[in-house]
Amino acid sequence: PFALVAQLPFFKGNRYPSRYSVMLVLSLSMLVAFGLAALLRPRKERPKATLTVLGLLLAGLLLFEHLSIPLPMSDMRVPPAYRAIADEMPGDFTLLDLPVAWRNGFRVTGTQHPTIMFQQYYQSVHGKRILAGNTSRNPPLKFQYFTETPLINTLIALETGHQVDLAVVEQDRALAADVLRFFDVQAIAVHPAHTGADTIPYIEATMPVQRWYEDGEMIVYTTDLPPRPETWAVEPDDAVGRLSYAEGWGMPANGVNWAQRKAVRLLVPLNGEAQRMAFRTFAPEGGRELRIEVNGQAVQWIGMAAGWMEYEAALPAEIVQSGLNEIWLRFDSLTPASQVRLSPRAIGQTGIESPVNLVIQSAGQEVGDFGHVYVDGQDAAPNERGYNVVVLDPQSGEVVQATTFDTHLDEGASQALAAFLGDVPEGHIVAVAAADEASRLLGQEAVDALRGIGATGDLQGRFRWGHAIVGVQGAAPGT
Repeated sequence: PFALVAQLPFFKGNRYPSRYSVMLVLSLSMLVAFGLAALLRPRKERPKATLTVLGLLLAGLLLFEHLSIPLPMSDMRVPPAYRAIADEMPGDFTLLDLPVAWRNGFRVTGTQHPTIMFQQYYQSVHGKRILAGNTSRNPPLKFQYFTETPLINTLIALETGHQVDLAVVEQDRALAADVLRFFDVQAIAVHPAHTGADTIPYIEATMPVQRWYEDGEMIVYTTDLPPRPETWAVEPDDAVGRLSYAEGWGMPANGVNWAQRKAVRLLVPLNGEAQRMAFRTFAPEGGRELRIEVNGQAVQWIGMAAGWMEYEAALPAEIVQSGLNEIWLRFDSLTPASQVRLSPRAIGQTGIESPVNLVIQSAGQEVGDFGHVYVDGQDAAPNERGYNVVVLDPQSGEVVQATTFDTHLDEGASQALAAFLGDVPEGHIVAVAAADEASRLLGQEAVDALRGIGATGDLQGRFRWGHAIVGVQGAAPGT
């Protein structure tokens, strides 16, 4: 029954059936009170001594029920490394504390180890900013932003037991200094026992670090960061420039990124001096107004014309800070995605063009746990564990079918997925997004069926990997 309750607004915030135990025990306590009153009521045939013994026995039973021996305890001693950071590293900067993970009331993104719960407690001693932490509620972006960040993404993979391609390591080496500079990471603290064997070699091979502290429990590195840049380019297809996109943005593709809310945020590292902000924007319709705010201060109103236009704004020194600055772009209205066509819609080399805007997003359990298929901005996928499949009409773009196949736990799901794809009419568009875990019971028949829509890749043996596909029934593998 709780599965139904968990779908209801307000009530689903409870999250766990066990929390109803509070009300249950309060209710039972009243019944127990009535029962005890009946048992201990004096009667002629029941001597006082019997009532006394019965009362003591019942009290003993209640105490025994709540007895906890040995008493569970946590080691709240703060590792010496954090006290050394507090004493010998003055200033306001970011400490990258590893293992790195984000936890809220619903999920853990990254390493599921108790150490991540202590890091905010240790922060009360060292006093530095940290990238990760524990919150009660938060929008998915607050976690997803970091899982898609170079270096951080690789660290999560290594900590959770995944192999990382050498090409990724080389790419991270080229980006490391700029990424660490963006977040002002001046120190990295590592608990080697909880980060995996490959994490320390990865840090020392890719990042500009020096060992500063080491004991039997922790290693602390200092970083050699480049100076803050004189100019900052927010480029959708640039791995470092993409770090600027915070709330409200879509998926960068083909050199553009759409604002998907009336208010969108940019994070921009600046040197604290007066700045000139220049940007190029596409407005589907004219007559729009844009307000620019920097660190909470209104800067300029801009009337936007239709199409591609270039604009400028002056940012006075008194509102610019050294480090990350918040720049909000506030629009007076939005245009539905279904009314906009700007990016190419060609589906690979299949020769087929989608009649609708498509965005496919896939993430394994540790880095998002989702399988989205957005059709003109509306999620058409069930977004459940395994392979989420959406079939679209190639002429109208209408969603014909949307279903999911749990190739992690359902032993018949792989064959069912293959049969489903085999029945898709020739030429129909098929969008696929794996969520959570889709590899454990994935069979060759399903892999071959996915190749039949033009896909490549094989999740067999790749635990909790993502897999995103836009294909066409009957297309050659790899197209």
